[in-house]
Amino acid sequence: MDYLAEPYEVKIDFAQRSVNPSRIFKSMADLIDSFEILDTDLLFPFNARIESKLLLEDIQQGSLKSILRSFLKAIDDEALKDGDWKKVVGRFLLDGKYKVLEFLEDKKEIVDRAEVIELEEELTALAVATDIKRVPAYTPIPTRKLLFDIGHITQALSFLSPEDSSFYVYGNTQVRLNQNFIFNREAVEELLTKETKILREELDVQVKKPDYLGISMWDVKFRDHVVPTRIEDRVWLERFQNRVEDVRPGDGLSVTMETEVSYGFQGEEVAVHYRILKVHRVVPLPPYERQQEI
Repeated sequence: MDYLAEPYEVKIDFAQRSVNPSRIFKSMADLIDSFEILDTDLLFPFNARIESKLLLEDIQQGSLKSILRSFLKAIDDEALKDGDWKKVVGRFLLDGKYKVLEFLEDKKEIVDRAEVIELEEELTALAVATDIKRVPAYTPIPTRKLLFDIGHITQALSFLSPEDSSFYVYGNTQVRLNQNFIFNREAVEELLTKETKILREELDVQVKKPDYLGISMWDVKFRDHVVPTRIEDRVWLERFQNRVEDVRPGDGLSVTMETEVSYGFQGEEVAVHYRILKVHRVVPLPPYERQQEI
């Protein structure tokens, strides 16, 4: 049997007659998406096939207020005890979101992995307190998932101006969302990384999208995948920008490629970065293949 959890509100107070009003709706839409993703990850400790989907209950004017409910469904509940577990899990999701938002409330940024581990432990303790599993083994939410959930919320709030404010509300509980928190992706990768391995090799890559201005990434086909890469060979890059080197989409480059792979504390892959250290020559696409590309 499906279950509708208790409702909660996402509320944005905004300055009346302010410019760029679409920012309010962009932020609200992204916050709703962020909370749906967070709900899915909060269910991780139960290690059971439980689905959570958000349903829009109402939208109220004045400030922009969305009233939402989590829709819970067990695809396979053999791992769960008999009884009204859906009501318990529904409350857990409300409390779990509050715990994450409260964690961010007074922070400017996260500088220590131990802070996130402490949040993981608090969320796991919340899950254990539900006591809904037949075998009382609750798996912590992976640090990577939790950090990127925080990143989604931060990105959603970036549309708001300093004069705006936003809140998460359920029952008599309310927390203000921190618009001053900074999510630095590179810093987050460092928090998640235990070790880094670097591989350098000479090979050919196919150009899918060149960078004509020299300020962004090139897209190249590397081992059957299109990946973004930066060209560090400044001499060759200057020749390309001055039209001495003619490179068109589909042409190849014979290069020295550096692949940097970061691994986390459980051996998982955290991030992969590609750099072209040296361009040796351009490998033009044969005319018949270029016709196929077109």
